[in-house]
Amino acid sequence: MPKTGEAMKKVRLKEFINMGQYFFWNFDRDVKYYDMGRGLHLKAPEMRRVLEHNITAVNPDVCPLSPLPPIRTDDRKRWRTQLQRLKRMKKYFTFWGGLDFWKLPTGPGFKTGECQMPPEEYRWMMKEAGELFLGWEIGEMDGLFGRDIIWYLKPEERPKRRKDAHRIFMDYLKEIHRKLYQNTTGLCSLTFPHYFHELPVRMLGAEMGQGLLNTQLYISFLRGACRQYGLQYLAGVSVFDRWSHRCYLHGGDVTLVKGKEVAVHKGGPHLGHSLGFFKAAWTINYFASAVAICTEGGYYTDELANGVRQLSPLGKAFWNFGRWAEKNPPRGRQIRPIALMLDYYAGWTPPRHLYSFQDRVVWHCIPYGPSDHGMDRAYDLFYPGYGLSGYYRDERGFITPTPCGDVVDILLNDASLKVMKDSSIIWYISDEKPSKEVVKRLHRYVSEGGHLIISGDPMSLFAQDCLEMKIAEEKRPAIHSVISETGEEVRENFFSVRTLRCDKDWKVYAETEEGLPLIIYRDLGKGKLTFIAADHGLTDQLIAVGFDKDRSLDVRMEPPFELLHSVERYLKEVVSQKIPVEIEGRQGLYYSVNLLSNASFLVCLYNPGSEVWQGKVSLKKTGGKIREISGPWRDNPALQRSEIVLRGNETAVFILSS
Repeated sequence: MPKTGEAMKKVRLKEFINMGQYFFWNFDRDVKYYDMGRGLHLKAPEMRRVLEHNITAVNPDVCPLSPLPPIRTDDRKRWRTQLQRLKRMKKYFTFWGGLDFWKLPTGPGFKTGECQMPPEEYRWMMKEAGELFLGWEIGEMDGLFGRDIIWYLKPEERPKRRKDAHRIFMDYLKEIHRKLYQNTTGLCSLTFPHYFHELPVRMLGAEMGQGLLNTQLYISFLRGACRQYGLQYLAGVSVFDRWSHRCYLHGGDVTLVKGKEVAVHKGGPHLGHSLGFFKAAWTINYFASAVAICTEGGYYTDELANGVRQLSPLGKAFWNFGRWAEKNPPRGRQIRPIALMLDYYAGWTPPRHLYSFQDRVVWHCIPYGPSDHGMDRAYDLFYPGYGLSGYYRDERGFITPTPCGDVVDILLNDASLKVMKDSSIIWYISDEKPSKEVVKRLHRYVSEGGHLIISGDPMSLFAQDCLEMKIAEEKRPAIHSVISETGEEVRENFFSVRTLRCDKDWKVYAETEEGLPLIIYRDLGKGKLTFIAADHGLTDQLIAVGFDKDRSLDVRMEPPFELLHSVERYLKEVVSQKIPVEIEGRQGLYYSVNLLSNASFLVCLYNPGSEVWQGKVSLKKTGGKIREISGPWRDNPALQRSEIVLRGNETAVFILSS
């Protein structure tokens, strides 16, 4: 596996910071009157020539300017004065928008130029306040890799192997990193945060909202990568969605000129993401262990008081969130019992996303294999509907219900044994045969107390190397499964199983109608091992052919595979056993559980639906009591004796103790 090199030190923030975002030419007013965060999320000073594709009409809400300044100013003098003030205030800061870009003559992509801050200015900044600088943000580069690199490759030039795709991606990323003085923070737009550590970056991050991915998916990948490589993460929650952005000022449209193309993002108080989504995303990331959270605007209205713009509803919400966070409310350690482990070079992304020119590809160009479908269905099990994110104006998919709680981290198979032990369950999802070293580490993980769930070729190799158990290559068809303990028949779509011949050490959870094992488990050392005979727990490909309007036989169901119902049932059972909190009420609720130092539990709830949710939250063994309701806003839910009443698009935080 690639090794992390030596470069800038990793960021190690000791406490959470929220980060207001300002453009440098209006810095003084914003800091003087609002000081929206402990840190600042800054647009890079454009000290080089402004190219034609740059913003030509700047929205004063996203970039709070009054009046709009001329494009050319004495940038260096203004910036140096501001940096001295940042140093006196001891505020951390990051830069976004650091590179020059220009439109390529054909296709959708862009070429990157040099950093907008010249070398001599960068050296001066690092000398003066380098200890406060969190790095240049490498924003969206895992997504833009598809738009700016892969799109321009001829079909025969596009990588066919995942290792080759990884190499091309890292070459691209390293060039960006070099142009930003090898002092960067990863701000992902897709699911590649693990690869950013190779640069290495100082911290990780992701932009959330917009037309991008499910919020929980980002957190799962970020948390896993942070655990593997000793990093921390930043969450940027955007005012933009796929169509527009939230703005409370008159004339809030943003116009961008890119070569001969003109793009207009409409702005208004009824556009972009809802306030409920912002509150939920900020709060969920806080309790998931983000060290910094930022939002890029929407803070102000046209209303003036003593010549100063007043805070908008979004601005007040972010202000209140920041003041609440300054009190360092306890967040403890989030209980996430299961890790989905992928091959290091998997390059997996959801079936469709904003940067995709094809559906169901990895690395932007390689068609899904069985394990990629398996990963998609596994994640949808724990976060149903996650793949809808960014495609509907009602915000479906951005934060989904969690039938087992917010429980998943994503690891790659270079994770150390120590990191693996932080997850009580690992579901290994890969078509690649793991190396001997990986198999040995998986064996030690189980022997020393973990629960490994595995299938496919990795299962066959593990069985042979660690158990001297041979699994036949041929597969047998099946149409339904039987739960062994109850005899209950579970109707499935067609599937196939590898023939498992197990001895008395194994117990059968489910079998086919023919009596062949489907899910078997056994104790191994101090831990538990589960084999799933159907590769990745999936059905065979579902080919439900039907007529389209031209009566052509090409209509197929989506997705092309399903997770077997018995496998879904087993996974929910073993994961739910690790969650100490029980939710009683209508389905459709998001919840996460954090263990606090005093052995009580902090529970975060979000109702992503439109109807009122009412139910009970209790400890499984003792019942417990809600001792305290605490949250960033005053619109906390009603507590009616032991029941919680939570309106649609509303977040709640409380402490549960025995």
